Amino acid sequence: MNDGDLDWACTGKITSFPGAPRLTLIYENKNGVFIEKYRFPAGSGMKLAVIDLDVDGYKGLAVMGSGWADHEHHIAMYTNTEGVFNEWTDHPFHSESTMPQPSWGNGFNGGEFIVTDMNNDGKMDLIIVGRATFYPFVWGNYKAQYYKNTTQSLSTQDLQLEQVTLYPNPTRGKISLKLPSGNELDKFMVYDSTGRIIGQSTNGTNYFDMQPYATGFYYLRYQTKSSKTGKIKFLKQ
Repeated sequence: MNDGDLDWACTGKITSFPGAPRLTLIYENKNGVFIEKYRFPAGSGMKLAVIDLDVDGYKGLAVMGSGWADHEHHIAMYTNTEGVFNEWTDHPFHSESTMPQPSWGNGFNGGEFIVTDMNNDGKMDLIIVGRATFYPFVWGNYKAQYYKNTTQSLSTQDLQLEQVTLYPNPTRGKISLKLPSGNELDKFMVYDSTGRIIGQSTNGTNYFDMQPYATGFYYLRYQTKSSKTGKIKFLKQ
């Protein structure tokens, strides 16, 4: 939930529940006590991947398995918008594989997710591998599929302020955030490309030292005293 505490998600047949339903469950860590926050329908042979789907600094879920409506394996996406999870049907993942694929949503039997930034654009992509269960492939053939994340780097739910400046960008050390006149900074957080928080502002400061961190793309999410928010992508060299 991006509060600094590790939360928990699981998917599959929940034998401790009456009737042993197949569910995806998300638990929030409240000072070491895990509280159920969300539950979604699931199938059999489920697999789960944690990934910042829409590059907003909050980690969502990709789940794969069979049994939602038929014997074929499917994939579903759930976005995390500031701790609120919703199924995402209009997602920006598109196949870049030479292997033909009828549509997004087809998973693999016994499949596995690989989450990685394939093209080094700062956005996590998906690779799925396993046995095909859908046309035009023979059932049981081992296949792999690469899905490129084509989401925009800035969330459409953020209110982007004009003339917001993060400098220097690229940087080798300290970065500073400058807001236009009339906007007072409340706080900011810095994320790596996986959505992990690596730092935040303290005592109203507008700068952060990136020198100890590895080369790559990062994101700074800020909020003003008037609750306007935005996010800036930058490169650490």
